[in-house]
Amino acid sequence: MRCHSLAIAISFPIFPAYAVDNKELNVLPIIRVDAEKDIFKQDLVVVKNKNADNKTLGDALKQVSGVQSSAFGPNAGAPVIRSLGGNRVQILENGQSLYGMNAISGNIDIPFDPLFSQSITVNKSSDTVRYGGNAIGGSVDIDTGIIDQVLPEKKLNWNLSLKRAGMILMQRALN
Repeated sequence: MRCHSLAIAISFPIFPAYAVDNKELNVLPIIRVDAEKDIFKQDLVVVKNKNADNKTLGDALKQVSGVQSSAFGPNAGAPVIRSLGGNRVQILENGQSLYGMNAISGNIDIPFDPLFSQSITVNKSSDTVRYGGNAIGGSVDIDTGIIDQVLPEKKLNWNLSLKRAGMILMQRALN
C-alpha cells in the first residue's frame, strides 16, 4: 500500500498555474468572403427525347458521358452514373422521387415511358445530395411536360354542376 501511495504522489504533482498577463492584444480584422459554386456544364446534361424507340431509361441516356445502362436484360436498364447505380442514383419524375419495384431489385424496370418524356436531366455533381442519401451517385430527372413550368396567361374558369344523387361534375373552360 505504501508503494502505491508513493507512486500516486509522484505521478500527480500539483503545481499552481498562472495565466500570463499580456496587455498587448492583437485584434484581427473581420474578413467576409462570399462565393458561389456553379455547377459545371459537364455535370449537368439535358437530353431531349427525340427517339421514342428507347425501351428503358438506361437506353435513353447511353450517349451521355459517364452514364451506362445496367445489364439486366433488354427490358430492364437503369442508369449507372460513374459506376454507381441502384439505390445510389435518384430517379425523379417532374422533380418528385420515382420509387417502384425497381428500388428492390435491379432486374425490374423503372416505370419510364419514352413517349411522354420531353427531356431528361442528368446531374452528376455533388449537388445531388440535396435529394438525400439515395442520390450520392447522381440524379436523373424525367420531365414529362404534364406539369406546366410557368402559369398560363389565359384565365381559367371552373364550372361546377350538381347532378343525380350528389355527383359533382367539374368542367374547366379556357377563355
